[in-house]
Amino acid sequence: MEPTTGNVDADLIEAAITVRTRAIITLHLYGQMCDMRTIKRIADQYSLAVIEDSAHCAEGDIDGIRPGQLRNAACFSFLATKNITSGEGGAIATNGGKLASRL
Repeated sequence: MEPTTGNVDADLIEAAITVRTRAIITLHLYGQMCDMRTIKRIADQYSLAVIEDSAHCAEGDIDGIRPGQLRNAACFSFLATKNITSGEGGAIATNGGKLASRL
């Protein structure tokens, strides 16, 4: 964990990857995004999907990168405690046409 943000420390991800690993799931916490450039590099190196939990970071931006922009999908929850609310519900954003069709 990054001590200043509470987000996953991207430098620790690679050591946790095993032959059974299929995806990296990130949690952008309190409006602060994880280091997505490093996470993308690791995911590309190991052919892993990246799923971003962006429920607390819909408005997030790190170095010009927004949730879901670099990899497979960003998920958003619209519960009352989140940044965007509707009582219940959620959304998934993706830049992948095949994944979008499947969803």
